[in-house]
Amino acid sequence: MGRKKKKPSKPYCNREFDDEKILIQHQKAKHFKCHICHKKLYTGPGLAIHCMQVHKETIDKIPNALPNRNNVDIEIYGMEGIPDADIKEHERSKGLEYKPQTESKPTSSVSTPVAPMIPIPGAVSAPIPGMMSMPSMPFGLPQNPQQFATFAANMAAAQHSSHPSLGPFGAAVPPPPSLLPTHTLMNRVLPPGMPNKPLFPSVSSTSSANQSSVVGTDFRPLALILLFTTCAVNGEYCPDDPSEISPCTCDGKTIKCLAVQPFDMGPIFQTLLNGKQHRYYETFELESSVIEKLESLMFRGVMFKNIKLTGCSKLQCVSPMAFGGQEESVETFEATLTHLGAQKSRDCDLFGALSTLISVRDITIIGSQIITIPDNAFTNKIGDQLNLTSISFSAGSPGGKIGLVGKQAFTKLRALSKLDLSQNMLINIATGAFNITDPITDSLVINLMGNHLIGTSFGRDLTATDVSNSIKLGGNTKLSYLDEVNNTIDMIGDLMEVDLKNKWLVEDKVALDLNHRLLHAMGVDGHPILDHTLDEMSKDPPI
Repeated sequence: MGRKKKKPSKPYCNREFDDEKILIQHQKAKHFKCHICHKKLYTGPGLAIHCMQVHKETIDKIPNALPNRNNVDIEIYGMEGIPDADIKEHERSKGLEYKPQTESKPTSSVSTPVAPMIPIPGAVSAPIPGMMSMPSMPFGLPQNPQQFATFAANMAAAQHSSHPSLGPFGAAVPPPPSLLPTHTLMNRVLPPGMPNKPLFPSVSSTSSANQSSVVGTDFRPLALILLFTTCAVNGEYCPDDPSEISPCTCDGKTIKCLAVQPFDMGPIFQTLLNGKQHRYYETFELESSVIEKLESLMFRGVMFKNIKLTGCSKLQCVSPMAFGGQEESVETFEATLTHLGAQKSRDCDLFGALSTLISVRDITIIGSQIITIPDNAFTNKIGDQLNLTSISFSAGSPGGKIGLVGKQAFTKLRALSKLDLSQNMLINIATGAFNITDPITDSLVINLMGNHLIGTSFGRDLTATDVSNSIKLGGNTKLSYLDEVNNTIDMIGDLMEVDLKNKWLVEDKVALDLNHRLLHAMGVDGHPILDHTLDEMSKDPPI
């Protein structure tokens, strides 16, 4: 590339980020998110097509973009595809010298099949001890998206020339996009009248002038989907003899283990690999009344998108490396009526294990025996969990036993937008528990309803100041006083004392805009607390 590497900047709003991965997450959350169904797309044109196809609506500008940078027709992904004029303007504002970006020309020959381990510029040529690899992406693949797409197209075309029904690694796949009729592909993704244009600049830059970049139904570039399909050893495999993996069962997508007697899961996963280094299934389900611990590296290279633990009444301990190998595959983790109550130690660390799942989107833990969420519960030692937006410790009814949330417990979760700790036994929330560092989300909703909180239960700097926080406190029957209101607080169901300790709420209701930030706050006399006069709030507190 012609330019020196600079801190990635946001082409739509001029915000700068530490690396391009964070920038892409920001684009999806702020600029490529459907305003109707909240689906996150990958480019502006992708968002426009989604709105037209799914919701029959037309959008004419990128959401939350500057007025002069909201063109929905420009295909931008991360730092790829930004118009030179915008780059020049941004760098001039930073006092930097502008040097036009030059594109490397891809190799045009595809007559010779490309072996999967041939070194490629920009690729990782060999595994490094201790380094994680992307699931279904063998070493030797290019890491740069532009080389990545070129590599996918070349390999698919080469293999198709000799074995039309097979992918580069022997997996059965349809012909690559470049070998299908253009009109067939476009009819799949574009409604009548929509311009025929690529949705992924890295792919379009490697295509010939008369070929269109094609996206799938989820608006991800098909070149990348094709590469994933051909490189991954997907599930589907189940042993001919079901007893080989007993007490587990296999249907090709889900591995379900139902055990009333102790068993070793290691040999079962080894059998499922069937000689492969990795194999990918949709879901792993475990239901057992005897298993007490999830051991380190228990999955042996078998990867899952979803992990579900149900009714594991004796499962207390989770090794901090229990999910080793699952780091980039697991998207949802769910534990229901599962103990998980062991105190944090060197060998048992539930939250340390969950912190390794850097691609997880949703964590749900219901009916556990967890009594404390420890200090710094979620860490980013392996990588930021930039997809993790929702965590729930509640099923909406009493039963949880969490009594304490430690210092900076959720600080590292930069994308967190929903946290449910309702219907537990909370009596104390430590300093900075929800104070997200460098958040990439605009808002955080924290549900603390139905606990045992009082006015002195909250530590300092509870939440971040650069995020719109909404805290639900209804159902905390002893919460009759508030020491401060720095967030939007919903007090529905609680009755507040009408006396001197709450007088400040009436005194500062205009300065702090409490009419909009303190919701459903009722006095013990049945009248809204903010409707009282200063004289009415001047009574001494009850003894």
